[in-house]
Amino acid sequence: MSSHGQRRKVALIYDFDRTLSVEDVQNYAFFPMLGMSPKEFWRLTDEYMEEHWVDDIVAYLHLMISESGSRGIPLTHDLLNDMGKDVEFHPGVKGWFSLMNGFCNGIGANVEHYVISSGVRETIMGTSISNEFTDVFACEYLYDKDGVAIGPKTIVNRMGKAEKVLEIGEYIPFENMIYIGDGETDIPCMDMVRLKGGHSIAVYSNDVTKGQCEWMLHEGHVDFIAPADYREGKELYSIVSEILLNRIR
Repeated sequence: MSSHGQRRKVALIYDFDRTLSVEDVQNYAFFPMLGMSPKEFWRLTDEYMEEHWVDDIVAYLHLMISESGSRGIPLTHDLLNDMGKDVEFHPGVKGWFSLMNGFCNGIGANVEHYVISSGVRETIMGTSISNEFTDVFACEYLYDKDGVAIGPKTIVNRMGKAEKVLEIGEYIPFENMIYIGDGETDIPCMDMVRLKGGHSIAVYSNDVTKGQCEWMLHEGHVDFIAPADYREGKELYSIVSEILLNRIR
């Protein structure tokens, strides 16, 4: 607690796909609905990028509309939201937020949880943990009068993710931020948080992703790496709680 007795605010900021969820969100319901493999969809995304000279986020958002539409399945807001219920999470994720809320309360701090993702916000908001977040910054669609997606409304690419960190910084000191991500698409956010005095953590779930995290640690993009296990007493819990204890005195 500060010298004036005011409770400090801290921010825990998360990527979503493979950071909180076990797999990319589309793997759970969208690709099975289309009868398409993830590999095939991302190959088409690469082709779309080359043909239209757009980034991968714009490409995949447009392809979700066209691939579902070509199969006679309108990509509606309700459909995207409903897909969220199938998303599976890493161990301990569902209990993590109340765990951190209680921990921070015990050290005289208020914690806010944020998601910054290049995924689809409508689907993230349909997951069982959506009510845990102060805000979710992610891509959104524009819809016609029938609620069918007609194009991207909001695009959050790699640099856009870093800009969202700056937005959060208008309300919470950067040194009181912890960013948790899993891959190189998180590097702009990780670098931004560390540059401003906060901490970044990379999480992994297998040997391949562990190697990526070790590379990010070696290159100075993160302060720590840990298995994507959010249960009390596990390595990630120990790292985050130690950071918070050192920040909130």
